[in-house]
Amino acid sequence: IALAFACAARGLELVLCMPESMSLERRKMLSLLGAKLELTPAEQGMKGAIARAQELLDRNENWVMPQQFENPANPEIHRRTTAEEIWEQTEGQVDAFICAVGTGGTLAGTALGLREKNQKIKIGLADPDGAALYNYYKNGELKSSGGSITEGIGQGRITKNLEGLNIDMPFNVSDKEALPVVFN
Repeated sequence: IALAFACAARGLELVLCMPESMSLERRKMLSLLGAKLELTPAEQGMKGAIARAQELLDRNENWVMPQQFENPANPEIHRRTTAEEIWEQTEGQVDAFICAVGTGGTLAGTALGLREKNQKIKIGLADPDGAALYNYYKNGELKSSGGSITEGIGQGRITKNLEGLNIDMPFNVSDKEALPVVFN
C-alpha cells in the first residue's frame, strides 16, 4: 500500500502481483491508489505472485521489481530508523523486541540495530496459528499446520531478509488473540 501511495504521488504506473486470496479491502485500496492488480491462484501463495511478477518484468525492459522479501534496503532502513527510535523512546531500557513477520525486514533490521546497542536483547517472532515460521524456530521444521486470517503475515518461508537472524523466542499467536489488539 505504501508503494502504491508513493507511485500515485509521483504519477508512476504500478502493477502489483498478489494471490487472489488477498482481501477485497486491500485490493480496493490499491486500486483506488491507481495500482493495476495481477491476481494469481491462491494455492500458489506469494511464490506464485512473485513468479508472475518476474514473468512481467522479463517482458517489460523498463520495469523494475523492488523485491521486498530480499531487498537489503528493507531491513537496513529499520536498522537505521526503527531500532534507533525504539532505543531513544525507551531510553535504552530494551530487554526484548517481538515482531510478526511478513517480508522479514522489520524484524531483521530492528533486531540488528538493537543488538548493535545491546547484544543481550532477546528477539522474538510472533507467528499466527498454523504458520510455518513458528514451527521452524521452535522445532527446526518449516512446516505449516493450517491457515490464519492474518493477511500478510505467516508467509511460511525464510526470506532473504530473515536468513541468519537469531530468533530467541518464537511465539504462536491465534487470530482470536491478535485481532482484538488490531481492532480495539
